[in-house]
Amino acid sequence: MTQREIANTFADQPTKIGEVRMPKWGIVGRLLGLYRTKELSISGLPLGKVQLIAAEFDDMLGGEEVEGMIQSDQINMLLKSNLPQLVKVIGMAVSKGAKMPSRDLMDALNEQFTMPELAEAISEVYRRLDLSTFFGILALTKSLNLSDTQDQQAHGQPSSTPPSLPKDGPSNS
Repeated sequence: MTQREIANTFADQPTKIGEVRMPKWGIVGRLLGLYRTKELSISGLPLGKVQLIAAEFDDMLGGEEVEGMIQSDQINMLLKSNLPQLVKVIGMAVSKGAKMPSRDLMDALNEQFTMPELAEAISEVYRRLDLSTFFGILALTKSLNLSDTQDQQAHGQPSSTPPSLPKDGPSNS
């Protein structure tokens, strides 16, 4: 890594992952053949997007789903099932804030990104998930030893409730 890349990592600067050509005015631009170049970059991901991305990763096929198939069928099944989800993950990551990726962006990613660009983008998305921070938070919360003492009085403190009296009233014996 260069000094600039290291500095950008610590400063959480957006990372450019590529460019795509998109229609300029939606369907009208597509019909007229008007396109613009859009630079794609990934910056910090809000928690809602992290959850959506985690759900997409969870839905992806793994090795156990393709066991028993011949190797070419395994490769084809993994490509067919997982590439659309990887493209969707990248689309979510480059869309700002709570916005979801547009159909035009998804189409542009599908048609224009190569496998090396896809790998680089997924690597950046995964880095931006900031799992080390998540596991740090998880370790902190798991290490807290909270006991259920809300209804109990601290040792040595007077009770806040009066002692109970017998039902037939105080005795004069």
